[in-house]
Amino acid sequence: WEILPGLGGTNNEPPVMNEVIDYFKDSTLPVFVVFITDGGISKTRDIKEAIRRSANYPIFWKFVGLGGSNYGILEKLDTFSDRRVDNSNFFAIDNFATVKDEVLYEQLLGEFKDWLEQAKVAGIA
Repeated sequence: WEILPGLGGTNNEPPVMNEVIDYFKDSTLPVFVVFITDGGISKTRDIKEAIRRSANYPIFWKFVGLGGSNYGILEKLDTFSDRRVDNSNFFAIDNFATVKDEVLYEQLLGEFKDWLEQAKVAGIA
């Protein structure tokens, strides 16, 4: 099963994440970033550092795994303890064609609401 033919190659999330952080760090509005991956996550230390750094800004990361494997650190995002607020979440979809709209909507936005409340209390958003 293939979502989009021709996708693939190696992953290098940290440079993109750092560009997002640098672009939105002065935002006065909350930023919701959806990062879609098919797995193969290997830059654990750099991803953790980007997530920790971005916790000081109004940026929330939603990582979505589509039909892949080896999501690595993304499956452990809720265990990070040394950041101001929990500013990230991950969920995997094994078969995108069978996901109901309501379930997808809840998976995408469920934890964002909690982050937004925490970020407001912390003076981030």
